Amino acid sequence: MLDWPTVSIIVTCYNESACIEKCLDSIIAFDYPGHLLEIIVVDGMSDDETRELIKKFCQFYGYIQMIDNPRRLKPAGNNLGIMSASHEYVLIMDGHTAYPPDYIEKVIAGSIATGSDNYGGIIEVVPRNNTLTGQTLAAVNTSPFAVGNAYYRIGTDQVRKVDTVPFGCFKRELFNRIGLFNPDLPRAEDRDLNARIISAGGSIYLDPSIQCRYFIRSNLKEYLKWIKQNGLWVFYASRFTDTSFRSWRNYIPLLFLLYCLALLPLYLAAPPALLFTMLFPLGLYLFLDILFSARIAIHNR
Repeated sequence: MLDWPTVSIIVTCYNESACIEKCLDSIIAFDYPGHLLEIIVVDGMSDDETRELIKKFCQFYGYIQMIDNPRRLKPAGNNLGIMSASHEYVLIMDGHTAYPPDYIEKVIAGSIATGSDNYGGIIEVVPRNNTLTGQTLAAVNTSPFAVGNAYYRIGTDQVRKVDTVPFGCFKRELFNRIGLFNPDLPRAEDRDLNARIISAGGSIYLDPSIQCRYFIRSNLKEYLKWIKQNGLWVFYASRFTDTSFRSWRNYIPLLFLLYCLALLPLYLAAPPALLFTMLFPLGLYLFLDILFSARIAIHNR
């Protein structure tokens, strides 16, 4: 039996009134010994009911505390939480995610067994609101056609080394070696940190037996804004960090967009013999789109 270490849980949030109760309820239900835990909720000065909901948890549970994040950016909040953490391990958690009761036990046991610098699991993407749009967006974000080989989204059948995992389980001393989260990155801050771990010779492991429920945006306008910012910051981040963390899957949407933009002038200028070759990528895309859409529809009917 393991001699369980102490763990600091950091939840960074902003305007999460729809999800923060589910998140904190799942955390206090952990099987892990309560006297070995501290929970630090870092709030970005929310202007909805989030702060009031957090304060209620703080009143009932002495090991929960709330600190303010005036910058509102998630990496800045993570850093405030890490600097306030006093325990051996640090778990970064998300305000719109619910976790299973054995989550901490599994990530701590896996981290110790593998000697990894970051250990995490798979996310089950579910809609925040159970509308048709919400269900569709949730299904899209678990399809390899949409997210490529992101194993933490599409799943895997074994514990494996990866380049990133959601949230994360770290030894506190790791941040003394490689530094904190980059506070200037409003997106992709976790990928930047994980790239620095790998560059320093560290390892990251994904465990498919660990699964948590991630509540994805169900409003199409909010979702498109979120996905646009994520895509932009994968490339724009190079202005704020020397760490390279782009993957081949990040270039495919950009290359396909450029191809589509070039298709009309090429179609007008190219000889008829080349039309099939020019249109083949578009035809392949449409075929795969229909194929994966049909698979999703059958799976969710």
